[in-house]
Amino acid sequence: MEALPATFGSRRNEDIALDMMKFIASTTQYGRGATTPGFTGTTSPKPEDYAAQLALALQIRDKLSVINQAVIDIREAKKQLARFEKEEKVKDAAKALDNKLTEVEEALYQTKLKAGEDALNFPIKLNNKLAALKSDVEESDTAPAQQEQM
Repeated sequence: MEALPATFGSRRNEDIALDMMKFIASTTQYGRGATTPGFTGTTSPKPEDYAAQLALALQIRDKLSVINQAVIDIREAKKQLARFEKEEKVKDAAKALDNKLTEVEEALYQTKLKAGEDALNFPIKLNNKLAALKSDVEESDTAPAQQEQM
């Protein structure tokens, strides 16, 4: 094993700690007019930030409700269409409409989710994206960013 340099071993822990504190203070501009060392940003959320956050969360909730109701309505319509797919006169039209409804449903909701890990195997759809956005908005302590606005 190599021997440590003589200058390293002769320094006391207090001297090393003092040098480290001086280095940190100089690199962060601590005590030189900066309000806070390190990261900069707002110190505390404002009431209007929370109001904007709530307003956006409610908008997202309303859009999610519309999407979820649309999925429910599509599924009900598909049940009703199943009766007409057995009748020869309207069989083709009913099947075409069912396919279009399925296409819309799959754009709104991931229909292949059966188990918990399926969310990793299949892409998320509009309702999941909006739910994730709503969660981000609600968990934040700041006003919604421009990218989050609807």
